[in-house]
Amino acid sequence: MLGLTRDEVAKRMGVTQSAYAQLETSARLRKGSRENIANALGNSSSQLDF
Repeated sequence: MLGLTRDEVAKRMGVTQSAYAQLETSARLRKGSRENIANALGNSSSQLDF
């Protein structure tokens, strides 16, 4: 684990914490959203476990 807070990930993505929290709890993410989250975490989107 990277030990990042929602706020830290949101800042890396360039979105608000509440916008990231909505993405994090979404049942289905768009491909672009998955890629943005992965980039913020330094991973590929295939490494995300959503």
